[in-house]
Amino acid sequence: MNDLDNAEDGGRLETHDSIANDPTLSTYAKLMRKLKRYIMSSYKKTNTVPQTNIEFYRIGKILGKGAFGKVNLSLHQVTQKMVAIKSINKTYFSEDSQTKKVMQEVLILK
Repeated sequence: MNDLDNAEDGGRLETHDSIANDPTLSTYAKLMRKLKRYIMSSYKKTNTVPQTNIEFYRIGKILGKGAFGKVNLSLHQVTQKMVAIKSINKTYFSEDSQTKKVMQEVLILK
């Protein structure tokens, strides 16, 4: 039986056999159960709430495109809040000058 990975392994969620094979649960209910188990196991180990990763979000339509990537409208599946997620194309990290520009943008957005 697979279990949820811990936070040290990058926070990836894996399917849990008892959840994945339950025919009474919707896909959304299965995802919510996995997220809740991940949060609880992380909280028990570290006594803090885990950092959010991409699997906490449902990615929606593109809001805009820029020099480094694109911005998508997304839904945080635990809190049900709408957020904007900026994804950056990794090819821009090939040159040091581009990497510096991306890191400056990250600092500005924080």
